[in-house]
Formats: sequence, C-alpha cells, structure tokens
Amino acid sequence: MKDVIAIGNALLDTLVFVDDTFLEKHKINKGAMELVDSNRQKNLLEALQNHDFTTVSGGSAANTMHGISLLGGSGSFIGKTADDEFGKRYSDDLASLGIELMANPEKSNQEMTGSCLVLVSSDGERSMLTHLGISSALSVNDFALDVLDKHKILYIEGYMWDAIHQKEACIEALKKAKGSNVRRVLTFSDPFCVGRFRDEFKDLVKNHLDLVFCNKDELLEYIQTDNLDDAIEAFKTEVKMAFVTNSEKGCIVLNEGTVSKIDGFATKPIDTTGAGDAFAAGVLYALAHEKSNEDAASLGNYLGSKIVQRSGARLHADDLADLNKS
Repeated sequence: MKDVIAIGNALLDTLVFVDDTFLEKHKINKGAMELVDSNRQKNLLEALQNHDFTTVSGGSAANTMHGISLLGGSGSFIGKTADDEFGKRYSDDLASLGIELMANPEKSNQEMTGSCLVLVSSDGERSMLTHLGISSALSVNDFALDVLDKHKILYIEGYMWDAIHQKEACIEALKKAKGSNVRRVLTFSDPFCVGRFRDEFKDLVKNHLDLVFCNKDELLEYIQTDNLDDAIEAFKTEVKMAFVTNSEKGCIVLNEGTVSKIDGFATKPIDTTGAGDAFAAGVLYALAHEKSNEDAASLGNYLGSKIVQRSGARLHADDLADLNKS
C-alpha cells in the first residue's frame, strides 16, 4: 500500500517577486488565487520579462506530494497534462520523486500543460494567476478508479471544483474511496474558492469527507463569521476531523467534536507560498504512518514553518535536517 494518492491541477509554477505597485497596476487581488485565460497570462509574463523567474512543476496537491516524498513517504498523483515539453517535464519531475503520474498526457492543438504565475510581495504574501490549460479537462475517463485501492489516503485540492469534469471525477473518486476504506481528505485551498463553492463544500463535509484542511481565513469564509472561536464552535459540529491552520500560532485540531490547539514554531516569513501544502504533507505522512493527531499537527506546523522561510512552494531536503536529528 502506498501512503497517499492526490488529485489536483498539474501546473508549471513560475515564481516572481514584485512590489505592490505592480499588483495595483495590473489589478491583481493580493493574496488570492485568480483563474485567468491564456491572453491575460501572456500579457502578465510579458510585463514581467525583466524580472527573475524560478520555474518548477507544481500545483497545490503536487506540492504536498513532493513534501510527502521528502519525508520518505510514497504516493501517486492524478492530474492532466498535455503531450508537450511542459507535460514531459512535469511527469519526469514527479518520477524523480518516486511519484507516479496516473493520468496519461493528451495531445492537443488547443491547450497546453497548465501554468501558475506566483507573484510574491515584499511582505511574503503570494498572489496566484492560474491558467489551467489542459489540466481543467481532467475527467473520470483519464484514470482507473481501481488505483485508489492501493493507497491509504485520497487527497483532493478544492480548486478542482472550478471545472465540471474535474469535480465529477473527484466525486466518483470519493465514492470509490469510501467503498475501499481509503481515508477521504479535501483541502479548501483558498478563501475565494470557499466563497465560490460553499454550499457544495458543505455537502462534501457532511457526506463525503473524513478529514478537511483549511486555514483561518478559509474557515471564516465557510462559516460566514469574522470570529475564529465562533467558527470553530460551528465547524466542530459539522466535520468529522479537521486541521485548521492559524499562521505562526500553529493549528487547531477538530476530532469528533473535540478541539485541541497545537503550538506553531517561531519564524520570520519571507514567502508564504506553499505553506498550506507543506502543512498537509506533514499531517498526511504522519497519519499514513499511524501517528497521533497531535504528532501529525506538530509535523505539519514544522514543515509549514520551514517553507515560509524560503522562496517557492517546495520544501528542500535541508529543511528536514533538524527533524532527521530528532
């Protein structure tokens, strides 16, 4: 059995540091994820041509799988790529981590492998402009549902609800996972994502999920309040289990109506890109290896504290140096 199989958008991440003036000039909503068409993405890249870029294969769920791999875990990834240079680079990168891409690449004259432009402000906040490309065409016909049987946990990013065929594929996967006793996990992904799909997420929480990941802002949007304590009280009656992150304060674990607060680690963030993805990697790895909820939360907090101290959405092996000594 492998630890985790994830479903997410297969995107080539392009990281660029900008000032707030650039965000204002191009009417970019700071701190949010915005879906854009190919023309807007092209125009933004042209406007940034004199900036330094860092490019890696990514997407939220794939970043989490990268973290699980660094910890020594195993897994697979379901995401749609085109049969192009970016798609090959994406597949090769996952393979180098021991992660198998479970959806076959598709030759397309209209769409290329998706991309995500990550704009990092001086305060470490990240704003994402995502062109889904062919990733949004993922359907249940692109992978065999039986592959879920070989994994302990199914992990899905909330962004998958932005395209109808993706959403349908995820719902079928959740149904299959339930029948195969595979733990079903969703991350809310983004406050604006929660705002778009609140009613559908509520149905998922009630009927299809064993575990939810969200941060403070996502939870406040989900419950429709500006008070975290009130949100926690409401959420604990709806969800079986949840890990709610709260920046440097750590996280709150909800489990069958109980509430536990797990302290975070002191940091000086330079880039919050991928913090939630790294946190999920730590928790999922720990749960797959039968660690306690508290230990899982602590590992998630640790990885989250490491990723915000470097640029980009991926952990590095030296981020685990202190962990490996303990």
